[in-house]
Amino acid sequence: MNDTFDNLQNQWKEAQKTNGINADSSSMLNTVKRSQKKITNQYIGNILVLLATVIVLTAFFLFVAPMQDLLSRIGIFLMLGGLVTRVIIEWISHQKWQDIDYSQAGKYSVIRAQKFYDYRKKIFGPVTIIIFVGYSIGFYLLTPEFLLYLPKNMVWIMDLSYIPIAAALIYIIRKSYRDESRMLSEMKNLMESFEN
Repeated sequence: MNDTFDNLQNQWKEAQKTNGINADSSSMLNTVKRSQKKITNQYIGNILVLLATVIVLTAFFLFVAPMQDLLSRIGIFLMLGGLVTRVIIEWISHQKWQDIDYSQAGKYSVIRAQKFYDYRKKIFGPVTIIIFVGYSIGFYLLTPEFLLYLPKNMVWIMDLSYIPIAAALIYIIRKSYRDESRMLSEMKNLMESFEN
């Protein structure tokens, strides 16, 4: 991925020197469009995974383990609410991303790219942390009612198994943030260098 952006940057600089649209410029724009499509597909993939998780959890709480206690219902609300919020955020990100025309060099595209980059940094920062903490609290709020119907050992295993799962999710989220930030930053920098 990094080599692609290095090649793209070199092509842009070369096109800048010649001050004209040539085969390399056209190739550059195609590379940008492919990168933009790849990121678009990532957002759509995130939305689909999150929606599938919402559906599975909803079905579980409706048909397999309908929770009756108020505490459990608050837990379910925190879990599903966090996931639905994340779906909405990813959909907004997808829409904002689609509004940026990377194939046009110009201050407008650079400004839009910078705003989008800043928006995604906020999403991966406090917003994601709040959603993750809320989801985790919601998960553990289910414990008292699970203890009424399931053997204590099984509930403890469920509660303890969430810790490595949470650690893995934190790692995946951080890696995703770093990868996306690098890619968005590189695209924004390429647009700025093309503009200059």
